[in-house]
Amino acid sequence: MPQKPEARGSKLALVMGVVFLLVGLGGVVGSWGAYVTDTNIERSGPRSTGRLVKKLFLGAADGDSDYMLEYTFATSSGQEVKASRSVSKELWASLREGESLEVRYSAANPKRNFPAGAGVTSMGVTIFVSAVASVFAVFGGALVLGFVRRARSEA
Repeated sequence: MPQKPEARGSKLALVMGVVFLLVGLGGVVGSWGAYVTDTNIERSGPRSTGRLVKKLFLGAADGDSDYMLEYTFATSSGQEVKASRSVSKELWASLREGESLEVRYSAANPKRNFPAGAGVTSMGVTIFVSAVASVFAVFGGALVLGFVRRARSEA
């Protein structure tokens, strides 16, 4: 027996609701997780002296440019790590290729690292991403809740 168009539409609403809810919750948890991780690295993470391999300037037509650093450093266990990071114009301008720089990193995941002065995910960005992700989560939750209420009323 073929499904009514309303049944297909409500199942699509359920699927979209679950997707929006999961993406929203993932955005909230992910943004705060990144903020807490970077803050902990900044506050008490291991430090290493690295070497600046290359400075890159990536200009864009809209004026939104990126100042990139490519660098290497060794962890306290001796693991050599190659990394690149977008930094402020001021930090980029203050460094020269071949010179040393202080690198802060996560002992559990050395690929999570940044040069001193370029690290912590800003509180403003974290709040903004959380707010946008929360809208997704609330919208998704409303779709799921609507599906559940409609299923109960039809039963």
